[in-house]
Amino acid sequence: MSKIDIIKSYPLVIVSLVITLTCVAFTFFRGDRIATLEARETALYEQIRLIEKNKINVNGLNEDLASLKEVVGGIEERLFDPEQRAVNTRFFYSYEDEFDMVITKVAEDATEDPVLGKKGPNELKQYSVLTYYLSVKTDFHEFLRFLHTLHTDEPIMRVSEFQLFKVGGKDSESLEAQINVRVLAKAE
Repeated sequence: MSKIDIIKSYPLVIVSLVITLTCVAFTFFRGDRIATLEARETALYEQIRLIEKNKINVNGLNEDLASLKEVVGGIEERLFDPEQRAVNTRFFYSYEDEFDMVITKVAEDATEDPVLGKKGPNELKQYSVLTYYLSVKTDFHEFLRFLHTLHTDEPIMRVSEFQLFKVGGKDSESLEAQINVRVLAKAE
């Protein structure tokens, strides 16, 4: 029996063998491409999941943006204007009307705060900080009320440092205070 007769007698085996060899050849020559395509498919499915998640998160984004703009507008209304030094100084002297105390000195420090200023570790990009030194004569109770008011008043400010000195005799409740106040201001 010749080789051709064997092929004719087992056609199914021969066709299967040819198909198998063709598949092995395709896998051998395109195997690296399959791995690349599978990785790309995985990345695309991940992008689809991310897009679907972002579609869910975008709901209400315009409302959030509007509320953030409103908050920023509220902050900007409360800022000191560095150009209006007299108005800013008068602001601190106006506390004398509200409290039983005498403000003997209000001075603005012209130097930039090294922590909050340019290239500082907590640099403010949109705003600046003004530092005021206040000298106050009052009693302890009024001093505490004054500190609380500084903390909760309309402008955004904080007391960064203070020193208390007793004034008068032993029985006197009078004191003198040196207070450093930092106030958020418009960027210069």
